[in-house]
Amino acid sequence: MRVFMLILFTVWGIYILLPYLYSRVVPWLSSKFRRNKRNANMNHSPMHSPRIVRSLPRGRDNVALTFDDGPDPIYTPMLLDLLAVYHIRATFFVVGERALKQPELIQRMAEEGHEIGVHNYQHWSNWLLPPWSTSRQIAHTATIIHERTGKWPIHYRPPWGLLNIFDIFRSHVQYVLWSVMVNDWRARASTVDTIQRRLSQQVVDGAIVLLHDCGRTIGARRNAPMFMLQALSEWLKNSKDKWSFVTVQEGLAAADELEDSKRVVYTHATHTRATPSNNAASLQHRIHTLLASLWLAWDRAVLRLLRIQPVHPQHPFLQVRIRAYTGKHTLHLNDGTVVQQGDHIAEIHLNNRMIYTIGQSSPSIMQMMVTLLRLFQPALSQLAAYLRRHPMGAQVKAVYGISLLHQPAERFGFTVLDVHNLLFSRISSWYLRFVLRLLRPGAVQQRHQPDRRSEPNRLRRENGARNSRKPASSPQDRRADERWKPKIIVISTSKLYRMYPVDSSDAG
Repeated sequence: MRVFMLILFTVWGIYILLPYLYSRVVPWLSSKFRRNKRNANMNHSPMHSPRIVRSLPRGRDNVALTFDDGPDPIYTPMLLDLLAVYHIRATFFVVGERALKQPELIQRMAEEGHEIGVHNYQHWSNWLLPPWSTSRQIAHTATIIHERTGKWPIHYRPPWGLLNIFDIFRSHVQYVLWSVMVNDWRARASTVDTIQRRLSQQVVDGAIVLLHDCGRTIGARRNAPMFMLQALSEWLKNSKDKWSFVTVQEGLAAADELEDSKRVVYTHATHTRATPSNNAASLQHRIHTLLASLWLAWDRAVLRLLRIQPVHPQHPFLQVRIRAYTGKHTLHLNDGTVVQQGDHIAEIHLNNRMIYTIGQSSPSIMQMMVTLLRLFQPALSQLAAYLRRHPMGAQVKAVYGISLLHQPAERFGFTVLDVHNLLFSRISSWYLRFVLRLLRPGAVQQRHQPDRRSEPNRLRRENGARNSRKPASSPQDRRADERWKPKIIVISTSKLYRMYPVDSSDAG
């Protein structure tokens, strides 16, 4: 139980702590790094990382007003009226389920020149959402916005500004946070002056201001937007000539540096990226190295806790632990062997540190796979020798593992079976894909390249959009997806001994 709780808290910490540091500390360090590097005539550098925006480029007196949690049928029209009086274009991060109920407000936002971004379909923290649910929340809301305006949203703001570990690797999203927050979601009559004063004191050149036009979220007051509007109205009277109010998209597009920096845009027709600057690339490399180091440290701790041992002291590529099979589904192997609950199995694991080293030195994912396959075959002979000399080896009925790269296993005599536990299958898939992305960034996305002409329809299918003309997925797509699902690979010990006889070098 202690081991389980330790693993659970470790995984949860990685799930939320690293993204928090990534979204808060990294943009700050990046801005400091650029500030030290630039000379006197480079004062327009945006204070944001390539993936996370916290403020606009300075030097143009631009300020972006952003409004979360709407649209609200009462307060959003009042806000739009106020913005129209001062000819201000703002950015609205809308909640999908509310946008679905207020299509006329979404259309009005677009018609009046405001930018519309995604704030999840439901106002739930990404810390509490599994990665597939976050993807659906973003995609569903993006589809709703597109159906109402004809445009795909560009920016995404997670509720409460909280990311999880998988958000870092979400390649089609640019995150927008904020530099000014005045706690308006708890506003009441007595705090109107306080909100106005905070706006006056905290808003500076390049600020992204966080406000709320809906009070129907956890922790907010239902009528708080009314008092926010009062404070905003008074502040605008005094600030309308001091600042140039722009949308987030307009503010970022104004930066000369942005043309050379990495910009990721959420669009269903294409996923377009510019070439990253050297500073941004170096920063991302450091982040990738940090994540890999933490993952390897966690992997080492798990190996010790579960007492997973290398099968050969000089060749630790393959690691194993002997345990009872606890699966509810009986395993039927190709050679007629049947593995039932309670039977002893040898659970195999590959040495992740060796795999990481190979992945970093390989020029391609294919070359990495070839190297791993060359190591795997002799490792099976070493495994056979290990089981023969192990005190419990005679009780082991089969060798068992879970693998994302299971196709070559059949060539080594393994039976490949589906994982029946859906939750376990998804968890295994997330973890293995996360590992593969650490080993070879972009490898998962490059597993197959579909026809670009069919990509909009394919993405609409993924987003759950109702489209009567959507075509069925092609056999190539189904085969590619099947190849990248985790599978059970299992071989009976009797077959292992026949196929991989022990030689003198393996006996050590």
